[in-house]
Amino acid sequence: MSDPGEPLFVALRAGAPPPGTRVLAAVSGGADSTALAAALVEAGLGLVLSVAHFDHRLRPDSADDAAHVAALAERLGLECLLGRWRAGAKGEARAREARYSFLLKTAARGGFERIALGHTRGDQAETVLLNLVRGAGLDGLGAVSYTHLR
Repeated sequence: MSDPGEPLFVALRAGAPPPGTRVLAAVSGGADSTALAAALVEAGLGLVLSVAHFDHRLRPDSADDAAHVAALAERLGLECLLGRWRAGAKGEARAREARYSFLLKTAARGGFERIALGHTRGDQAETVLLNLVRGAGLDGLGAVSYTHLR
């Protein structure tokens, strides 16, 4: 296990739900969400964790991402719940809506109390800039909002 005094683990412990809470970690296979899943396990928070992956089918090799996430979950000793978008290739906004719908339904079916999403500061900055370009008001300056996932 890594140093429990590392800032990442200190931050995770400070914001973590109580031990025993069922948490569904959304893992795309990218660096952000992979690191999140690994950190949640390594932090030893006593959470009941599972991994969820949604294949958007936006790229021809998207099934490789699902296989990667399934292998990661196995290495971490976690259950892996996979979903696949039937529509495929319908645009980023619709893909995001489909992913959130999958996560919410999967969490409800599995009795998960929380959904963990991994994003970097760069993701947040990108969202703010995109919202500004689109002409968003004050709500758009809040970056990535997850209130609809609660």
